[in-house]
Amino acid sequence: SPERAKLLSSMSDALLDVRVQAACQKIVAWLPPALRGPMSCDAKALADILLRLCPESTWLTIQVEIVDNLGTCTRWHQDRYTARALITYTGPGTWCVDDASVRYDQFAQTLGMPFEQSDPRIVPNASSIHRPQSNAVILLKGNDWPGIQGVGVTHKAPNAYSEEGGKRLLLKVDLSAVRPDIEAE
Repeated sequence: SPERAKLLSSMSDALLDVRVQAACQKIVAWLPPALRGPMSCDAKALADILLRLCPESTWLTIQVEIVDNLGTCTRWHQDRYTARALITYTGPGTWCVDDASVRYDQFAQTLGMPFEQSDPRIVPNASSIHRPQSNAVILLKGNDWPGIQGVGVTHKAPNAYSEEGGKRLLLKVDLSAVRPDIEAE
């Protein structure tokens, strides 16, 4: 299970910066030494960006995950957070689509179907899917983004990579107004 770090962002800026830096170093401690420095720097940069964009959010969660073909997010969805920043270091990035490309009525109607059946019903125009490459930074507005109209960005894990059985190495930095439901350290 990946290491997880959480921080309350209502503390002073100097203390918050120290805590974020410490969390970024802790979260990568289990990785090979060559990855620790770069991923820790990336995590810190993404956390800083999110905290500047939405300083009123109180929970910052940083995760490094190795996701295999049975990973989560195999279905189109939105998340209940303020914002998420992602970097996929190996394998393709998380797929995203704009609101106009989503048939929201199909979410309930396709529940329980395999993605081969539900995907084309939820997002009929496959060419509208944004498919970032490895090492791209993705910023997702969640359902709790301040002033958002509707829902957050609709996204999912890439199908083709899941079908090939590959693994993806991900850095996720989430910002939320409520305490996330995460495992205790």
